[in-house]
Amino acid sequence: MVLALIPLVILFLNKPKLIFILMIMTFFSGLRLPFLAASFNLFHLLAVFYIFIGFLDLFVRKERAGPQGLYSFFLVMFLANIFLLIAVRGAGLRFLGDENWGGMRYVLLILSCCIFLNANFVSLTEKQWKIALFFSFLLGLLPFFAELIFIFSGGKITFHYHFIEFASSTIHNLGTTLLGGEGVGRLQTARQGGEMLILIALGFVFVHNKKRVFTTLIVVLLGLALIGLSGHRLGLIRAVAIIWVFLAIQNRHQIWKYIILSSLCLVSGVLLMYLVAPLLPLTAQRMISFLPGVQIDIIAESSAHNTTEWRINLWRYALTEIPDYLFVGKGLTFPAHIREDLILAGHTEYVKFWAVETVAYHNGILSLLIAMGLSGLIFGTCFLILVAVRYTKAMFSTWEDLRLKNLYAVLFSLFIVDLGVYYTLYGDVQQSFPLLLFNSAMLEGLMWRNRLMLDGGSLAVNVAIEKGFK
Repeated sequence: MVLALIPLVILFLNKPKLIFILMIMTFFSGLRLPFLAASFNLFHLLAVFYIFIGFLDLFVRKERAGPQGLYSFFLVMFLANIFLLIAVRGAGLRFLGDENWGGMRYVLLILSCCIFLNANFVSLTEKQWKIALFFSFLLGLLPFFAELIFIFSGGKITFHYHFIEFASSTIHNLGTTLLGGEGVGRLQTARQGGEMLILIALGFVFVHNKKRVFTTLIVVLLGLALIGLSGHRLGLIRAVAIIWVFLAIQNRHQIWKYIILSSLCLVSGVLLMYLVAPLLPLTAQRMISFLPGVQIDIIAESSAHNTTEWRINLWRYALTEIPDYLFVGKGLTFPAHIREDLILAGHTEYVKFWAVETVAYHNGILSLLIAMGLSGLIFGTCFLILVAVRYTKAMFSTWEDLRLKNLYAVLFSLFIVDLGVYYTLYGDVQQSFPLLLFNSAMLEGLMWRNRLMLDGGSLAVNVAIEKGFK
């Protein structure tokens, strides 16, 4: 199989644009090749090709457009901080003889940083950007459909998991959804599927005419329904926030009118949830359980309450770890036998400590501070703040192609919401940073294409513009 891939590798090496497009398309898809490690999917393989060619090109070309400025300095320092942690705490790669697990987290973080640093290695046309992002969102539905096939076949159909990543939540769902076990029975991959539908609706269906507005609304409601199947409270909050930010950008010239009308719509929607809550499926009831005093089934309420209480206790315990890892972070690796040890210690100990032992604090600030140390918190936060300012300026600058601007607005809304959620409600370095960095790379690429269009495509002119833009 490896020998059969050699001609394909050679083809890719000569077509960096094709690699970049396929890399974008496969980011949310979970597609993988059978011979790859379980946590290393097709997107990661394509990213390795792209980064390798990108850095080779950097040595060949004397001047190349790319991320420049203080924000890129902080990212490079964040990357250096990762290598420092590897040197002190270990790489966590078993094939190198390390006793700990979790080394793939470092690999994926390093890949994500390098993708951003090579964001403008190639320049896609407007049409290529539209195709790449459309299929990126569309293929993001694959994990949901894969889970549906597995569950509703009674676990008999598993062949597709040779080519799509397996969601760990699916095992639990098989019992609670198909076999009638107790519990909410959440289709957790439906959260991403619903979000992908919303991104498609905003980026490709939405335009300023009445016919398209109705179609957009239908697709958005379908996306929200899928999120309801997942039972994710945060999924609903993120989806509503993405839609609100996107529409605020579209109505920025009448922002106060928009704020008043959207607030009325939000209040009406919340009141409707209170009225229909008992009639909703258990997963949807769990999703809206954060509403004060809402009447929902005891099963959904218990499921939601248990995770909330667990998370608060986790954060309390994490605060006690800060002094030990303030200057040199804890790292992202963990003992290979820790899960077995906790299981042997009993269900209570497992639930209480698995997140601490596997460095999954479910809070952006705690995750950066404990896992990466104070330096990681400073470098990572400074990078994110600076690029957020940069992308906000670009959002309200001149755009040549309105559809391209619309796509930028969608990704910008996603980035801003993810950034806000990371520092308030939920976030882990190993989970959140790859998404934030990938989104940043896409925003960089769209900004670069717009500048090329505005300035006639001159590389020398645009490199000068990039240097001045910082």
